[in-house]
Amino acid sequence: MVNFKSTESKVLHALESYPVTRKSDSKLILAVYALVDRNVVDLSFKEVMNLSSENKKFPSFETIRRTRQKIQASNPHLKDEPTAKVREGAMQNSYKEYALS
Repeated sequence: MVNFKSTESKVLHALESYPVTRKSDSKLILAVYALVDRNVVDLSFKEVMNLSSENKKFPSFETIRRTRQKIQASNPHLKDEPTAKVREGAMQNSYKEYALS
C-alpha cells in the first residue's frame, strides 16, 4: 500500500483511480479513509465519525471536500464529466451573447 503524506495526495489519488468519487463527496471520503486504513469500509457510520474526530490521520470531511474543489479547479480532467460539459456550454452561450451584443 502506498504511503500518502498529505490529504491532497490522497484526494488526488482517489479522484484519479475512482471516477465515481469526482461527483460524490461521500464516496470520496470513503475512498480517502480507505487509503488511510482499509478496515474503515467495515465500520459503522458512527465509528467512522468517531475516527474523523479522534484520529488525526483521518482528515475531516470538510478538508476532503475543500481539497477536491481545489484539485478539480486546477485539473479540469478530474471534474465530473457532465458538470464540466454543462458549465462549458453555459460559458460558451454567455460569450456568444456578449459577442453578438
